[in-house]
Amino acid sequence: MKNAVVNSFASCPGVVKTLTLDNGNEFALHDKISKETGATVYFAEPYSPWERGLNENTNALIRRFYPKGTDFR
Repeated sequence: MKNAVVNSFASCPGVVKTLTLDNGNEFALHDKISKETGATVYFAEPYSPWERGLNENTNALIRRFYPKGTDFR
């Protein structure tokens, strides 16, 4: 995940100032993400979806077309 995040922002250095991440183990290398992107990393509190507004809004938009439990295979 670290490589995906760093590579995503490599073409626009200095644009991303902060990142708010979930508490999952996929972000275990958050310190390296912060160092390589120059962004400050914050973590959302568990069960606080309002701290991840873009993520929650995107999920709602996706659910309009694909109900929960849809098999994408």
